[in-house]
Amino acid sequence: MAYRPLRNAPRLAPLISAIGVSLILENAALIHFGNNNVAVPPVFPNARLDLNIVTINWLDIVVIVVTVVLMLALQFLVRRTKIGRAMRSVAQDRDAASLMGVDVDRTIVITFFIGAALAGAAGFIYAMELRTTYFLSGFQLGLIAFTAAVLGGIGNIVGAILGGVVIGLVQALVVVIGNQFPGLQLSRWTEANGAAGAASAREGLARLWRERSDSCLASQFLPSLPKPPAASCAQFSGASASLC
Repeated sequence: MAYRPLRNAPRLAPLISAIGVSLILENAALIHFGNNNVAVPPVFPNARLDLNIVTINWLDIVVIVVTVVLMLALQFLVRRTKIGRAMRSVAQDRDAASLMGVDVDRTIVITFFIGAALAGAAGFIYAMELRTTYFLSGFQLGLIAFTAAVLGGIGNIVGAILGGVVIGLVQALVVVIGNQFPGLQLSRWTEANGAAGAASAREGLARLWRERSDSCLASQFLPSLPKPPAASCAQFSGASASLC
């Protein structure tokens, strides 16, 4: 529905279509679950490994192991298997791959299936870590994932993993530095991009919008926020109209 009719369209069209479908799915989740945090039942025991110097949660070890296994499996699939060669050939030149006997439609379907499965695994692990989820959590994770892919190099699986690790380390360091030096007020940025978790992401996004004087737009998307004065909304609407 979102991609196949636009397969021969300019590259911007599938991107816009994907954003539209994501908005539909987000609002469907909002209608079904509401705008409150949804608790996720624990699957793994809440046990810790004490190494004297540091204490590690067993769930963190599971996250690292699953990430490495999935990365190696995907790398092997793309580089060493027949379907992986088909993926790379279709990505490089779809018409030439079709002339060489590659089933383009089947390859694209398998690629999207693998991508959706990996996204599901990532969402499951993320929910296990936070024990709560929110209907906008996927949007923020998608932005982080896209940034990690760009940082590591599009098409580079290991680079994307390293890009995600770098982003995670930066977010964690921002929290640590913010706690050590409260005057820097770095915590508001971590709340805005979701580093403090899905529970604080909503408030961080609202605060970020308020700081940018977009309280009128924020009040539309986040109904629990206090309504701004009508005069300020009229002034904001006029400024937006003149900008357009």
